Amino acid sequence: MKFKMNKIVILALVILSITGCQKDDFENLISFKMDGVQYICNSNVISNESNNWGHPILDLYGEIDFNPDGIHVEYIQITLDPFDENISEYPMNNGNRIYMYLQKGGGTAYLTHPGNGIVIIEEITGAHIKGTFECVASTLDPAGSGNIMITEGKFNLKRE
Repeated sequence: MKFKMNKIVILALVILSITGCQKDDFENLISFKMDGVQYICNSNVISNESNNWGHPILDLYGEIDFNPDGIHVEYIQITLDPFDENISEYPMNNGNRIYMYLQKGGGTAYLTHPGNGIVIIEEITGAHIKGTFECVASTLDPAGSGNIMITEGKFNLKRE
């Protein structure tokens, strides 16, 4: 009887180690460096898939609460239009774009232009989407301060 009980305990430990103790490295975030300064989107970080005039689009969105250089980055939005799960690289063009709204004193919006960046989807499942991005974005405000460089961008978001 003691031998049978030991087998049951060992079997239970094996099952728990396989199913219950797996490490989940999923993070719901968007992070990037803007002109060399690190930012992390830690509020309202979402991915949204919708239909635009008969074709699918994907929006990745995040808001930043704090940053180190005093510029308040209201949000970043990455749009892939059209979106196809079978495509892994999205160069910036008229449909694929990265939009940022920055605020320091007043507000300045920045947008990527065709040929000035790329979004790479590294992993996509029914539950999440993970990838990287980089770009050069230009101000949309004539009184704004030129271009900004976005590097080391990454995202790992729950799909909604």
